[in-house]
Amino acid sequence: MVGELIDLNPYRSFFFDDPVNGLRLEYTVQPHQPGAGDLDPLRRQFRTNLALFGAAAIPAAGNRG
Repeated sequence: MVGELIDLNPYRSFFFDDPVNGLRLEYTVQPHQPGAGDLDPLRRQFRTNLALFGAAAIPAAGNRG
């Protein structure tokens, strides 16, 4: 079940229950007013490749459990 949208200026949030394990989770975003950069499709792209994605998935040396 997804709860109502809560305005926590400048954030917006809602809670929902994970259907697998029943945990209550929160999703929070900080919306922004679109600017000139949002209209430029080249500035909206995040350039990446599988090597960068794989490297980002490996924990840093100091963060390994």
